[in-house]
Amino acid sequence: MRLVFVYWVFFVRLLVHATYRSDTETLHILPDSKRSLQDWNANRFHEYRIKSSVSLPVDSLFPSHQTLWLGIEADCSYLAQFTSRVEAKKHILQEIEKVSALYDRSFHIYVQVLQLFLPSFEDCFVSKPMSENGVGSDKVVSLEEKLNSFTEKKKDTEHEKNSLVPNAKYLSLTSEDSTSQTVSPQAWLLLTTTRDSKRKGISWFATICNGFSIEDGWQVGPSSVVAAYPNDWPIIAHELGHNFGLIHDCDKKSCQDPNESCCPLSHALCDAQGLYVMHPSNSYPKHRFSDCSILQLHSLLAKNYISFSCLSKPSDNVGIKLGMSLAFSYRIY
Repeated sequence: MRLVFVYWVFFVRLLVHATYRSDTETLHILPDSKRSLQDWNANRFHEYRIKSSVSLPVDSLFPSHQTLWLGIEADCSYLAQFTSRVEAKKHILQEIEKVSALYDRSFHIYVQVLQLFLPSFEDCFVSKPMSENGVGSDKVVSLEEKLNSFTEKKKDTEHEKNSLVPNAKYLSLTSEDSTSQTVSPQAWLLLTTTRDSKRKGISWFATICNGFSIEDGWQVGPSSVVAAYPNDWPIIAHELGHNFGLIHDCDKKSCQDPNESCCPLSHALCDAQGLYVMHPSNSYPKHRFSDCSILQLHSLLAKNYISFSCLSKPSDNVGIKLGMSLAFSYRIY
């Protein structure tokens, strides 16, 4: 299908995006030693324009297939939804397969799991009884704080130093193929079921292939937190879209705000009607990206606002897949 679309002017903003936004909801503000996420975001605007019409099939927009390697960790609250870690692993991989199918159709990007870390039931529910936030503390942790803490722990690629449950027995799943040892995750995902609001996801914006950094007191990196069990995959796809640099589709509220950046339904209609994956809600009946989102990612790449330099060529020999025979061994981290 050909995409014919006259692109609007976008002012790309909001380095951290929250899924399922209410009209009155604002991002959580951490102590005074840090700026709020909104203040931090204000310094990271990108402005770009496309003045010409675009009429290209997706194959021409993204001519070659590439692979994004994903590292996933689940906390105790997420593990509590399953009777075993085998069951949890199966569910997670099924959800990622759906995400990968969507990204392949839209951007020719395969999303594959390179590393999967699951805490033990003993650590979660026996030696360290699970608390409300799922990580061994009585304090309710906001999604912003979860994202900041998770990103900080993932800066170090050696997992021994950065698990969410200190000194826990983690089940580490990594492909046994030798080529997997030369690949590292290019994005990290934390799966949880605890959240402090209606939002089901949060992520750092335009951070794929940018590595980790500390900016204005925030731990910034290609990471996201999703609290959407059992229907995880649409929210994972949404937050990963923000990691790549995709802004929200327009809704009635953003259409009425001249200062709001959003992706319109077409050159004639603003409100995307909640149909597509980048809409600021948790219901995407179309289960696909809008034409605007597809063209936006192409534009960001063409103008070098983002890079795919860290993505890999597709490989059948690397990654964790359903049906793969993997040794379930305990490792102390």
